[in-house]
Amino acid sequence: MEIPAKTRIFSTCTYIHTYRYTHMHTFTMYIEALVFGGDSLRDIFNLSIAQRPSLPTYKGRQYRFREFVGRRVSGLRAFAMGSGGGGNEDCKDSNAQASVRTSLNEQCAALIRNAESSDPDIKTVRSMKGEFIEMPLVYPNPKKTPGSTSMLYGRIMWSNVGADGRLYVPKEKRPVVIVVHTAVGQQEDFITWRMKSLAANGYVALAVDIFGTPHAIWDPKLGKEIRAPLYENRKLMVDRLKAGIKAASEQVVQADVSRLAIIGFCFGGMVALDTVKSCRFPHIKVASSFHGILDAHPLYNRNEEKLAKFGEVQTKALVFHGGSDPFISKENKEAFRRQMDSLGIPWQMREFHGVKHAFTRPEKITETDFANGFGYNEEAATQSWEETIALLKQTFDGL
Repeated sequence: MEIPAKTRIFSTCTYIHTYRYTHMHTFTMYIEALVFGGDSLRDIFNLSIAQRPSLPTYKGRQYRFREFVGRRVSGLRAFAMGSGGGGNEDCKDSNAQASVRTSLNEQCAALIRNAESSDPDIKTVRSMKGEFIEMPLVYPNPKKTPGSTSMLYGRIMWSNVGADGRLYVPKEKRPVVIVVHTAVGQQEDFITWRMKSLAANGYVALAVDIFGTPHAIWDPKLGKEIRAPLYENRKLMVDRLKAGIKAASEQVVQADVSRLAIIGFCFGGMVALDTVKSCRFPHIKVASSFHGILDAHPLYNRNEEKLAKFGEVQTKALVFHGGSDPFISKENKEAFRRQMDSLGIPWQMREFHGVKHAFTRPEKITETDFANGFGYNEEAATQSWEETIALLKQTFDGL
């Protein structure tokens, strides 16, 4: 029997009300999808169960977004698609989606988890019985491209205790550090670790989604297809990043988007540097690129908007680069230097002699990795991260 749309919406609202869910905005998007249908409906209701992280602890209870929304959406998805209810097919679908990977393989996952458990700032917060509070951010994609959906799937994280021993007031606003993912997407263990490190230092960590996919992309061919239109029109990447900032400002009271910083790894390093070079975000105070793609891509939008003039963008940019990174040619590196200088942006490069690409990633330790130009370097990883945290503290302490 077909259930009228109004009844479906009422049922959804009833579930929300009875569960006393405190972050209503995310659920509002589910309701909007149910009302308007189309791509938004399919995108949101097909979110991977594995990618629905836990919600904040509230009055001693941990709201489990996966189990709660997974159960409700499994049934509602069937109604929305017109099949009349969630039976065995929905259960099979949920079980299949729960296997979505957040690391390349179990060995890589174990190495990243070990690095996270050894992180001194994270260890300090845990020793003080602090919590890392994570919530999803699902927001509209400014423009779809092949392989992307009409929604973007970010997430945000903060802690109720800082590594310095400070206890934070629940709704206290804090600086936001945008984390831009690598070539596989933001839904991976490595990004989670870095978000926790930032949260432990007192920042709101915002992992933006540049791809528009609800899960990490481990298929190299698919990854190239998704990235191709972004390389052709790099304005799209900065527009999607801007959409993530807007979503954070609207949905998370702790996020003070007037105090922004941005960091990125590999592909994300390129996005972070493009963001600074675009001169559209003068309120971004700090930018760090870790083994990012360095080039002098044309400044796509300087004639499209009212932009900062030479010297007006005072973002302090740090560029951490492996001296033996085979993916960055000497010519591209020099062209990048000239372009940064021409914009009057205060920046510094730390080039680590003999270090390969992806030097921050603890799982890049196999012979195959080394042969392909990748390689973890503990000294470079530690120094680059400590310099970034020091610059963040120097910039934001007292603001």
